[in-house]
Amino acid sequence: MRAKVYGGCAASILCGPPCVAACYSIGAGVLESEIAKYRRNTQAFCDEFKTYSASFKSISTMAGQASHVAKEWYGKTQDFESTIDTEYKLIENMEGVLYMKLKLRNKISASLDSLITTCQTVIDDSTGQLHGNVHS
Repeated sequence: MRAKVYGGCAASILCGPPCVAACYSIGAGVLESEIAKYRRNTQAFCDEFKTYSASFKSISTMAGQASHVAKEWYGKTQDFESTIDTEYKLIENMEGVLYMKLKLRNKISASLDSLITTCQTVIDDSTGQLHGNVHS
């Protein structure tokens, strides 16, 4: 850019020293202000790009937290499924004799209380919040 402007002013030699001085002074002012404008635009682009970079870092952190929560809840749902399956099998296997034995009915009742407590624990713990130790 500078070569074009200042090289073009070389032709003003034909007009004499006052033309050369005028050409260089006008050319320099216009050219340097354009270069400064280009630098500002470039800096603004770089600053904007850095904010994108920070956004991607935040998204990455959130994805790591979500992954941790998902893994934690996978374990909880597996434990919950096991508890329900155990209680179901106990009730199913005792179905034929429950009417005869009060002790068995009390055991089933206690097991159902345990199941209700487990259900309530899952409900109380399912806040949907990203918290706890985050492993990235």
